[in-house]
Amino acid sequence: MKHFKNLILLFLVTSLLFTGCAKPSGQAAPSKDGAATAGQFGPPTAKEDSSIAVEVIHIETSEAVKEYQTVGTLTVSEEINVSGNTSGTVKSVNFDVGDTVAKGDILYTLDSADLENSLNLSKSKYEKSVSDAATTLADQQENFNNTKILYEAGAASKTEYDAALTSLNQAKSNYEQTVKELDAHNYSAASSLNDTIIKSPIDGIVSSRNIEPGEMTGGTDFIIIKADPILVQTTVSEEFINSISVGDKAKVSVQDEEYTGTISRISPVGENGSNIYPVELSLSNKKNILKPGMFAKVFFEVEKIGNQILIPKKSILTDDGKNYVYIAEDDKPKKITVEKGFTQDGMVQILRGLNTGDQLIIKGQEYITEGASIRIVN
Repeated sequence: MKHFKNLILLFLVTSLLFTGCAKPSGQAAPSKDGAATAGQFGPPTAKEDSSIAVEVIHIETSEAVKEYQTVGTLTVSEEINVSGNTSGTVKSVNFDVGDTVAKGDILYTLDSADLENSLNLSKSKYEKSVSDAATTLADQQENFNNTKILYEAGAASKTEYDAALTSLNQAKSNYEQTVKELDAHNYSAASSLNDTIIKSPIDGIVSSRNIEPGEMTGGTDFIIIKADPILVQTTVSEEFINSISVGDKAKVSVQDEEYTGTISRISPVGENGSNIYPVELSLSNKKNILKPGMFAKVFFEVEKIGNQILIPKKSILTDDGKNYVYIAEDDKPKKITVEKGFTQDGMVQILRGLNTGDQLIIKGQEYITEGASIRIVN
């Protein structure tokens, strides 16, 4: 019994020893050297290197393009209302809204059965008139020939000869007239039948269809729009209107996609008598991605300036109304007051304060002060 108690005591002591040596759960292992992770910018923690990680760029000069920005709306370059030259019952319709059509495509047809019957009946009458006139002409030609023989033989008078010649000429005139009437009828009939086949007058897209088979035509049956090229309608203020010309290129942004437009028209008169001038640009739209009514941003290039210092807008800090940046000089940050020019596409023109070759701090600058210890990690 005593030996059994000693065994229990030994087991408890051993368990306590193992429990005391185990690492507490959930405690993170320390980093190997306590250094800052590459790509992190900002103040170090107590266990990190005391220097502040920053990223820099070397300043160089480049050509700056000064732009004038405005907004506009996309619109079609052409819109045609299509209706037939004759009224009738619609027989077939070949296109619907949104379909692409080519010039000459048959949009719809009219029932021409009654018209064809009427035209055929009229044609028969004209053909009979031609036939009768031809018979009369043949008879008069024979009569004249006989009279001429008799006249030359002295068996017919000059009066009879002249009468036979007059009748022949009249018969020729009547025949020629009936032939012209038949030709005119045939031309008119072909035109009337052609009017029952309505074709698209332009290449474009069906934007409206107002007829169905079995209905009577009336008003505008189809509307066809031409959206390639598509137009941008915008305005420019008097300050910049003389800086652009017809034929100039301009950058156009639609739904965050960038396109190149060409100025096709500049109004010489302000809108509603104001100092805002309407301007039209043309854009290629072969895939019909751009739709009428879409909103567009337009950027007109009004001036190019060489040898300019442009820096990222995010690198500039502001204190008490003054703009400043930090440059890296001998591994130390130096605070530089700068004078800004225009801002464009996230870049700022610097008029004074920076020089070519300066190492501009563009990341981590908000965490440093002049004279602090920094390390460049880019």
